[in-house]
Amino acid sequence: MSFKFAVPLYAKILIGMLAGVLIGIAALTFQQTGFVNNWVRPWGQVFIRLLQLIAVPLVFVSLVKGVIGLSDIGKFSRIGIRTIILYLLTTAFAVTVGMSLGLVVRPGQFVDRQTVVSMQENYKSVVEQKKAEADTMKNSGPLSFLEEVVPDNFVAATSDNRKMLQVIFFAVLFGIAALCIERTKIVPVEQLFDSLYHILLKVIDFVIMFAPYGVTALMAGLVIDFSGNLSMFGALAVYAITVVGGLLFLLGVFYPTLISLFTKMKPNFFIKTMYPVQLFAFTT
Repeated sequence: MSFKFAVPLYAKILIGMLAGVLIGIAALTFQQTGFVNNWVRPWGQVFIRLLQLIAVPLVFVSLVKGVIGLSDIGKFSRIGIRTIILYLLTTAFAVTVGMSLGLVVRPGQFVDRQTVVSMQENYKSVVEQKKAEADTMKNSGPLSFLEEVVPDNFVAATSDNRKMLQVIFFAVLFGIAALCIERTKIVPVEQLFDSLYHILLKVIDFVIMFAPYGVTALMAGLVIDFSGNLSMFGALAVYAITVVGGLLFLLGVFYPTLISLFTKMKPNFFIKTMYPVQLFAFTT
């Protein structure tokens, strides 16, 4: 009798993180940092690029497919408004939890002060740029955010992951327009987006299969970057624990409470279904 044990993806990624740390420590011990920088670190960057590559097409295609799949503009209005309200409320609550935990725990206080000063000098130009952007936003009108949401060039929006809201806006607009047209005329479009959606899911499968190795490379490079600075790793560990605490609260308390109040779904089923997703999100 033979037993097959499949290691879950998140476990593979956690193992990859540990392996990356060990590779980085070994490279520092034997003075082989050049090997890590030249032959290991690039695979981590490839993984990051793959994640960025798939983000925009997946969001656009899945949203268009979802909106067209409603088949009725009235149904979209009912579901869409409730979805947007629920999304905004849950997002606001999650942001509040995250910021509250960050202000209470303050992971940055575990970093050596000299390192903080050095990092502030290195990233001074970036900080000044962000401050200028914040000041510009403060001085803008109450509806200025609409200018950021509505793209003036869809191709330009798809070329910048920071403009994801613009991609979402056009995807929803495209889907609504399709619902307003005679059904028989959009069948080919619906079939096209359905095919694209399944193709993109297969691409994601390929990217996810590569995730443990990409994370290994990223962690090895991180160890090299922070060599000799244990305080940085201590701060990262505290930060990671803080994130896990926030995720456990949302997954174990907040969302099950909402589900119990507004749906007939069993909270245990929701937790069992969602915890691998949460773990994958955390480990990546």
